[in-house]
Amino acid sequence: MKKDMGIYIHIPFCMAKCYYCDFVSFSNKNNLIEKYIKAVIKEIENECLSKYNIKTVYIGGGTPSILCRRIYRRNFK
Repeated sequence: MKKDMGIYIHIPFCMAKCYYCDFVSFSNKNNLIEKYIKAVIKEIENECLSKYNIKTVYIGGGTPSILCRRIYRRNFK
């Protein structure tokens, strides 16, 4: 029987860094988004997730909405 599991994907990019934010996040680094997403996908693919029943995927961070829908559609099918 597979164990239930949730996945958290951190998106560390923001338009501006809020003074009260304790999350790892960066502003003015949008040029790294594509490279970061490719690294996240590679890490997910390298994990042995087939033994789990993935119940939820939470995308948080900085500002996950900084990524356009095209990036989500293309990479997180």
